[in-house]
Amino acid sequence: MKYRISDDYTENYGTVLNNLFMPQMAKQLSGDLRMNNLKRIIASITTMAAFSSLCVSCDKSKKNDSTASPTTEAGTAETTEAADLHKMDITWLADYDLNPDEGEQTRAALNLYEKVYGGKINYVYTSHKERYENLDRMLAADEDVDMLPFDMHDFPNGTLKNRYQPLDPYFDKMEMDSDIWTDMKSAIDVFAYDKQHYVIPYSVSEPIFLTYSRKITEGESLGDPYTLYKEGKWDWKAFTEMMNKFVGNGNGTRYGIQGVFGETAIYSTGQTIVRHEGGKLVNNIGSPEIGKAAEMLRGLSDSRLYYNPKDFPSNFPSNHSTLFYAMSDWALGASNGENRDMDLMVVPFPKAEGSDKNYFSGTYNAVMLAAGSEKGEAVAAYIRCERLAATSQKMIDAEKKEALEVKNNVDGNSLSFITEEQYDAISEFKDLSKFTPIFDFGLGMGEKMWGYGEYSYETRGVINNITAAMLDETDKAESWQAFAESAKPLIDSEITKYNK
Repeated sequence: MKYRISDDYTENYGTVLNNLFMPQMAKQLSGDLRMNNLKRIIASITTMAAFSSLCVSCDKSKKNDSTASPTTEAGTAETTEAADLHKMDITWLADYDLNPDEGEQTRAALNLYEKVYGGKINYVYTSHKERYENLDRMLAADEDVDMLPFDMHDFPNGTLKNRYQPLDPYFDKMEMDSDIWTDMKSAIDVFAYDKQHYVIPYSVSEPIFLTYSRKITEGESLGDPYTLYKEGKWDWKAFTEMMNKFVGNGNGTRYGIQGVFGETAIYSTGQTIVRHEGGKLVNNIGSPEIGKAAEMLRGLSDSRLYYNPKDFPSNFPSNHSTLFYAMSDWALGASNGENRDMDLMVVPFPKAEGSDKNYFSGTYNAVMLAAGSEKGEAVAAYIRCERLAATSQKMIDAEKKEALEVKNNVDGNSLSFITEEQYDAISEFKDLSKFTPIFDFGLGMGEKMWGYGEYSYETRGVINNITAAMLDETDKAESWQAFAESAKPLIDSEITKYNK
């Protein structure tokens, strides 16, 4: 399956979305269907397959076919009939199209939406960089826009700028009291803001985990991290002791960990930099638990267990000088291909010492209802279809089958694959009955809180600066206490914008 990636999409999320399709429905229903009807539809799927997409996009542009309607009685009737015909059509603003390319199969959720509700997705292209500028312009000009992808870096910022509207009035349309939402209710509650729900996650993806080699851990007599995890013993202490032993056993240059894990380490405490409490956003950077996580990160740097190479690794290091590589599942296939004899395995980031919980640190899949849209019911119906697609066992099985196929990488030479054991482990890391969902509202409060900027304290957001302050040798803060105190006034200032 080919991927089309937007030319201007420069943020290396490497996002792999699990999109499924069903070629036909055994029975088409119309009208306002209830959940039992939808369940029968899911059960009637006769064939299916699966494919993945990487924030796909194309250069399709919106067609403006609007014409003036006559004011005659006949014209009014025709206009009303046309409006009813298209009442479930949704205008989708994004840098990728939900509709399939020619020759490609329709995604499961979209297929379900088209078959059951008779609606379609009208795609309006925007570059990733200009998506909010274009959204604001369209809203100001009263142009059609109904739905757009959820971005955790614009929530709650987007509500402050009046970009979205809550989905609470459409809970009945989504059948929020039905069993299909049971596993997601904890995540939905995490996103409750200002006594309303602007975000309804229908699935999770991209958990941050650690990749390691069993050949190395067995050869060095380190024990197996995944076994420790299954036994409930995988915590910061076990993690650091294992890295220290690995580094100490080496005669040359060895390191404990590379990759992206600073925020994940903070969130492994169950705490966030900004939390939502009693209807208000609260500055939580002074939390003792966050302080302990920051000091743990500082210890990795001071002990030279953390390695931050000039050329950031995109896969598990093939020189095998580093014990753990922190990233998400998008890097795993190529890592396996480049280390086929190393028996790679995955394990969650370790839980905080004394904690009995593992916290989910990853991406939540959702869509947002644009401010001013009159298609709230249609968007709610589409969200329901996404959730149904995510929970269909037949589709889950098809997704797994596709994921386990060995693929050629872009160069056509190196192989990319995921083992069944790895796949099952990652699926468990996404299971919110075993991993407690968490969301830092600070991530979505604008550039001053979360921004890449240039690599300096003055231009990066506070949350990104935490990693630099604790880990980066050239950018290290004097102490966590000093950093936290310097960041506190800025966080307080930003929070005042949101607390009414």
